[in-house]
Amino acid sequence: MPALALGVDPGDRDLMKKYPRDPGKGLFADGALAWIIFLSTAIGAAALAAFIAAPVFYLCKAGTAVSIESIRSALSDPIIYIRSQTYAFTTMAVCQLFHAIGMRNLSKSLFKFNFWENRMMIIAFFTGLALQAAVTEIHYLTVVFGVMKLSTEELFSLLALSTVPLCFHEFLVFCKFAKEKWKGK
Repeated sequence: MPALALGVDPGDRDLMKKYPRDPGKGLFADGALAWIIFLSTAIGAAALAAFIAAPVFYLCKAGTAVSIESIRSALSDPIIYIRSQTYAFTTMAVCQLFHAIGMRNLSKSLFKFNFWENRMMIIAFFTGLALQAAVTEIHYLTVVFGVMKLSTEELFSLLALSTVPLCFHEFLVFCKFAKEKWKGK
C-alpha cells in the first residue's frame, strides 16, 4: 500500500525550480545508491537490535549478566527465540512504513512536508500499522505467522525503534543541505 501511495503523491512543488536531470545519468546517480545502502543498513540494524532486545530484556529481568554467551543461551529457549523473531519482524514491517514516508522527497526535511497532501499515504501508513498489530494480537494470525502476542509497552517500544528510517532520512537531508551550503561558499 505505501508503494501505491507514493505513486499518487502530488510531487514536489519546487520541482520546476531545479535544474533538469541529466538523461545520461543512471538510476543510481547523484548518491541514490548511497541512500539505498545507508537506509537499508539502518533498517537492518534496527531489526537486529529488536531481535537482540528480547533476550537482553529477559536477562536483565532475571538479574543475569548480559554477554554474547548469555544471549546465545537465552535464544535457545523457544519462547525467547520466537519473541525475538516477533520483535524483528514487527520492526522490519513498521520500518518500511516509516521509510515510505521519507521516500516522498529525498531532498526535503520531513518538517517541510505537507502530510495532508497525500491522504493515500496516511491511509496506507495507518492500515499497515493496524495489519501489523493484528498479526501480533489476533490468535489465529499469531499462529499462521509464527509470532507471539506483544504487550502494549513492547508495541510502543518497537514503534519507536522503527522510526530509524525517518531519523536517518533527516540526517541525510541535513548532510545534503550542509554540503550544498558549503559548496556555495
